[in-house]
Parts: sequence; structure tokens; C-alpha cells
Amino acid sequence: MKISISFAAVIISLLFPTISPLALTPLSLSVIPQKTVYTLKLGAAAVSAASMARYHYNLEMKPPEETWKGSQAEIRSKWAKHVFDNEEWLYAIQTLRNAITSNTFYASTVLSLFALGAGRAFQAVQTMRTVHDPKSHFMRGSFESLQGYRVATLLLLLLGSAYKFAQAARTMTHAGFMFPTAPLPLLQKMMRKSENSQWGGLRYLYLSMGGVVWVIWGDLPFAVALFLLRRFFIKIDGTLEKVMGVGDYIDGD
Repeated sequence: MKISISFAAVIISLLFPTISPLALTPLSLSVIPQKTVYTLKLGAAAVSAASMARYHYNLEMKPPEETWKGSQAEIRSKWAKHVFDNEEWLYAIQTLRNAITSNTFYASTVLSLFALGAGRAFQAVQTMRTVHDPKSHFMRGSFESLQGYRVATLLLLLLGSAYKFAQAARTMTHAGFMFPTAPLPLLQKMMRKSENSQWGGLRYLYLSMGGVVWVIWGDLPFAVALFLLRRFFIKIDGTLEKVMGVGDYIDGD
């Protein structure tokens, strides 16, 4: 019984460091080495990150028609064929203009966040100090090094998001000039590429939320955030029919 209570106290103390473990169990947790606590927290974050990476690997291995990205790419391909067959050039340019404006807004906003974060990253890392004993060179050096990796990860995610949104705007801009003259298969390829880029921009932006949690609150909240993000991705990464409940849309006339 004491072991179970002590184990629960360890978990609570990891999640809420301000709570005194002595108030939770007669077995003092002060005997647990700080290096062990540090390793447990880092391990939880690593397992969650590996699980997220595995999820996206499996997602990429699925047939395109079974994913939201693939369904949307096919819709854009069919849209390009409709415009091409009916010569609705004005309609195409208006639609592309709206999409380009949206992606440009996303790219500029995320890039601004990246610039703001990069500008303060060095100062934040320099002023950050571990809550552990400052005499412990292992804990202090490891903590500050890890905080640097956290900030770098967040900035890379934001930069990746901005890049993908910019690529989506770029491909749709080229498609706007190509519609009356380029062959249909090339236009369809461009529209598929624009969807893949836009999806990538949103995905990096979603993942950056986990990076924010990691930088501000640490490893265990980061692990929880990735778990919640993974549940969210499972809901939105299905086909259009499953996510929106609109029936067999892709194969319908």
C-alpha cells in the first residue's frame, strides 16, 4: 500500500512540482535522485515524440484516398478539370486569388511569430535557470542545453509552417498563369501540390503548439500535449466523407 501511495506521489510531484511530496506520503521523495527525475521527464517527452512521428509515418503509408490530404488533393484535381473543360477562367482566377490571399496571410503571420521567437530566443535561454541545485553542473548544464533544443524545435516548426504556406501560395500563383495554356495533367499536378503544401503548413502550425508547451511548461506537459494533438489528428486526418459526413463525394458525379 505504501508503495502504491509513494508511486502516485512521484507522478503528482512530477506534474506539479510546487506540491510538497511530504504532504502526500510518509515516504519522503527527497531520496529520489534529481538526475532520475530529470531522466523520467525527458523519457516521457521522447516517447510521446516518437509516437507522434510513428503516427505520421503510418499516415504517409496509407493510400491517398484514405486521408484528408489525399481527398482534398483529388478534389482540387477534379476542380482543375472542371475549370479546364468549361473554360471558366474568371471563376478559376477568383478562387485562386482567395486561396493565395489566405495562404499568404498564414505565411506572413507565422513568419512574424518566428522572427519574434528568434529575436528573444537567445535572451530567454541565457536567463533561464534550473530549479535544481545550482551547484549541480549536470542538472544546470543539461537543463539549459535542453531548453535550447526546445526553443530551436519550436522555431523550426514555425519556419516549416511558413515555408509550406508560401509554397502553397507560389504553386497556386503559377497555376493562375497556366490555366488557359498549360496541359490539364500539369495543372492537376500543380493543384495537388498546392493542397499538400497547405496541409503541411497547417500541420507544422499545429505541432508548434506542442513546442510552445514544451518551452514554457516542460517535458511532462509536452507529453500530454502531444497525446492530445495525436487524438485531434486522428479525427481530422480521415477522408472527407468520414470527417464531414457528406457521403461518397469523391467518387460521385
